[in-house]
Amino acid sequence: DARRLTARYGDRAPDVVRLAAKGPAPFAPLTPPDQRGLRVLEAEVEFAVSEYACTALDVLVRRTPLATIDYYQARALAPKVGELMGERLCWALTKQS
Repeated sequence: DARRLTARYGDRAPDVVRLAAKGPAPFAPLTPPDQRGLRVLEAEVEFAVSEYACTALDVLVRRTPLATIDYYQARALAPKVGELMGERLCWALTKQS
């Protein structure tokens, strides 16, 4: 994951790692790794929120390559991303859906 995070976030990669280390399951993946090397961590959602991402669409389309590479997987993960964002942003359940 270190190379992938460095390639995606550059000198901000340590910030993503710090967020991952704070969580109950460091480096918990939202997606299982696949042959394309596609992997998104819960910490990347946290980092996107810290960078002012306001919607699951923003995270899945703009902040990660997931929607570009696998639209159906991104669509399936949208509720989980909304849940993670809601915890961080103190959304009500109606806002997450």
